[in-house]
Amino acid sequence: MSKMPPMILIVDDLLENIQLLTCILHREGYRISFATSGVGLPEIAGDLRPDLILLDIEMPGIKGYEVCRRLKRGKETREIPVIFISAHWRMPEDVVKGFKVGASDYITRPFSRAELLARLRNNLALKFRTGELRNACDELERRVRERTAELERINLRLALENKERIRTEQELRRHQMKLRSLTAELTLMEERDRREIASDIHDSVVQSLAMIKIDLGRLKRSVKNADHVAAIDGIIRNTREIIKETRELSYELSSPILDELGLAAAVKHHIEDIAERHGLTIDFHCTADIKILDDPTQIHLFRSIRELLFNVVKHAHAAHVDICITRNGDRITVVVEDDGVGFDAAENRFSAEGGGFGLFSIRERLCHLGGEFVITASPGSGTRVVLSAPVKSESVFSCRV
Repeated sequence: MSKMPPMILIVDDLLENIQLLTCILHREGYRISFATSGVGLPEIAGDLRPDLILLDIEMPGIKGYEVCRRLKRGKETREIPVIFISAHWRMPEDVVKGFKVGASDYITRPFSRAELLARLRNNLALKFRTGELRNACDELERRVRERTAELERINLRLALENKERIRTEQELRRHQMKLRSLTAELTLMEERDRREIASDIHDSVVQSLAMIKIDLGRLKRSVKNADHVAAIDGIIRNTREIIKETRELSYELSSPILDELGLAAAVKHHIEDIAERHGLTIDFHCTADIKILDDPTQIHLFRSIRELLFNVVKHAHAAHVDICITRNGDRITVVVEDDGVGFDAAENRFSAEGGGFGLFSIRERLCHLGGEFVITASPGSGTRVVLSAPVKSESVFSCRV
């Protein structure tokens, strides 16, 4: 059976607008349904289950913003993407208000057919991909529940049959190795997803904002009224600030420097940002040729250094941090040392209060690479952490801590 084309629900109080949208979308093969009022729309959408809703803002009786808010509250309709279509000139506050009530996008009339279809395709693709990811998560949770139940049965057999203890311990070790491998693979998958999202933000959102800023500049040059010019200047400043913040968000998701210039450059850029924001003095030394690191090793080491610096900022109360990267044969060594308050490494290194989960995660990632993880710390004497990993990652499951 062939897959049904997506259904679009058009909500507008003007029939000519509905007819125009219907004409455009029918030619693209979409199924169409429509409503001329927002009253009762959540119930209608709950019955129809459209794949996307095109919603007018200015309608009699109930505004599009309130309709969208109600749709997002409904269990059956909250996942349906809503695109606002407005005859008003799009102002930043209008767009923000639309996003606050749950809209996925915002189109201003008059619009081009190409823009409408492109935004429609993007939002539908995002909806379908989100659904696939949710199904994958559900399947993963089901498997985890099954595995948990299996482990509980193993523990019960351990209590009843002591003679199975050795065999069961060996089985648990194998599971631990699999889980450790899964942890490392999930980290890499997360990093790849972060790269894709950061790239999408940069290529789509940032570029669109940049074009808006350029268009505003052109508009400003054509305006003679001083008050209007001042207003446009304010919008340009706000747009520039949004571009800056969006770029920072993209970098926080995934450092492009790590991909393009390697570990040393990414670490240097990150510590400069940390030093500026938190008033730390951070010395960085890299005496090794680390351009030949493979992707897993580079990603894990960078995330480990970032996690350690986060712990320094949050827990150590340090004034100075020293980071050194060296190479000895086929192994890379990273030393991160601070002059902070320190802690009892023997008792608290994996406790929740001391950032222990982050240290645990670092250890697991390094173990998967065939690396080593050494902490030297005591109360009042700072902390020294040594990370060691092979230049080319190994899928082995033992390490020194």
